Amino acid sequence: MGLYSKITSALKMKGLVHKALVVWPYVFAGMVYMLAPAVESALLPVVKDFVVTKYERKDDHIVASGYMRKIRSCQFIGVQATTEINGETVDLPINFQDNVISNATRPVGTQAWGPWKVYIPNVKGQVIKLTSTHRCHFLYSTDTVLTELAAD
Repeated sequence: MGLYSKITSALKMKGLVHKALVVWPYVFAGMVYMLAPAVESALLPVVKDFVVTKYERKDDHIVASGYMRKIRSCQFIGVQATTEINGETVDLPINFQDNVISNATRPVGTQAWGPWKVYIPNVKGQVIKLTSTHRCHFLYSTDTVLTELAAD
């Protein structure tokens, strides 16, 4: 390979490197934005120590209550109850029977929750996952897996 070929190859590579360096900040920002909610949920959950102290299965629903520790002052959006049926995630109706307004933001600290009534379909071997959603800042919402309950 001659000197001219080496120089032109180096210049072409320099162009590719320059283009990659121009694009890289946008790629990095996109990756951070996509991964940030999962990282925040794992490292900075809004609710910790979600404990079920009472659990009762009735005909087409379960009733549960307990206590939790809210550790971040974030605006409450809601609680979702889900299960998997035939490999698909299905939302389950949930009825908050405690005296707290269902969309109220609770204060930071340890407090009781429930009873919560979750309506479940008649399928064997179900696991019900309870997840809370809060708004801690303007970028995205933060989900916290509270607990998983066996429906049997």
